[in-house]
Amino acid sequence: MATSATKGKQEKITYRLPKSLDITDKTVKLDVYDEVDALDAAQSVTLTSLNHKYKAAFTPDEDGAWRVELYVEDDNTSEKTFEFIRDYSVGNFNTDDVGALTTTVENKVDQIGVIVMDIQNTGGGSDAPMLG
Repeated sequence: MATSATKGKQEKITYRLPKSLDITDKTVKLDVYDEVDALDAAQSVTLTSLNHKYKAAFTPDEDGAWRVELYVEDDNTSEKTFEFIRDYSVGNFNTDDVGALTTTVENKVDQIGVIVMDIQNTGGGSDAPMLG
């Protein structure tokens, strides 16, 4: 399930790697993929540890689905071990727009109810109104 985020607002990420994980000769990285699933290199960073705890942030600049991946990369083999993946849903969640859509749906449901009653009253004959 995606976490809601707001365009232009910084999202802070904190992650603690298991202390049992040996990070000798390894680099911890955070990659950010934008709304078209392209790597956003400007926001992707190499992290430094404070007692196996890592902090980073990114700022989505467009509406859409964003993905953040935190992984440990072996410096010798480039093998990646993913530790954390989170999806963000960034969009304009204007409650006025939602209210307007709800009213439109309610009106259509009411209209269908009237059509059904007309069909019942006319016995479903050829003069019954067409749905659509």
